[in-house]
Amino acid sequence: MINSALAKFVKSAPASDKVKTCPIRVRRITDADLRWWDKYAKPMIEIIEPTRPDATWDWWIITALDAAFAYSLRQQPECFSIVTDVPTSGKKPREVICGLIQLVGRYEYLLDHSLSSVYIWYLSTTPVETLQAFFGSKPLPKLLGQILLDVGVTRSFQLGWDGRTGLYADDGGNEELLDFYTNSLRCGMTALAKTYPLPSVLRSRLRPNNGRYCYFTEAAAENFYKKLTPYRT
Repeated sequence: MINSALAKFVKSAPASDKVKTCPIRVRRITDADLRWWDKYAKPMIEIIEPTRPDATWDWWIITALDAAFAYSLRQQPECFSIVTDVPTSGKKPREVICGLIQLVGRYEYLLDHSLSSVYIWYLSTTPVETLQAFFGSKPLPKLLGQILLDVGVTRSFQLGWDGRTGLYADDGGNEELLDFYTNSLRCGMTALAKTYPLPSVLRSRLRPNNGRYCYFTEAAAENFYKKLTPYRT
């Protein structure tokens, strides 16, 4: 099992040239990150991929009102961004946001409601087209979806929940999104059986169990965490 005191976020991502790596940082979301997202990422999603589940998300509302609601339920909401630097002709590199995630640090584990887990509410990766606009001919960071998911898994280990993490694969992502989370070669989560009860009546009413809830077992979370270990130093 991963020691909670030693669990740490990744510090780099594999690059698209399959040779180099791209340095990245995981940090708490800032207003500057949200302004960058609204200026560069969201418009591209709306134009290139309007059917993406996050095409209509407003991250200002997510990080304010939704977080306040989670606070009222004592769920410990947290918001993070993944950031990298792109060299420029000037002295300072330019920050590029690679993805955003909101999670809660205290939530009933989907498989066993007597246990605590991390639950991911929202997760968005920056469109490839946006990254290309900043990186030009330079290799792009890859595995951004897995790295965002890893933020939740790592927080679960840090909080002492042994990697237990849950989420809902948005209906707008169709089977492709569900496969991303449950495919053993990508994330390795397990889809919650449709017959299994959800942790609360409120959750059941807001989003009934239709087979798209996914969770990490402790063993699967550890395996997923270890796959990204080369990028943590």
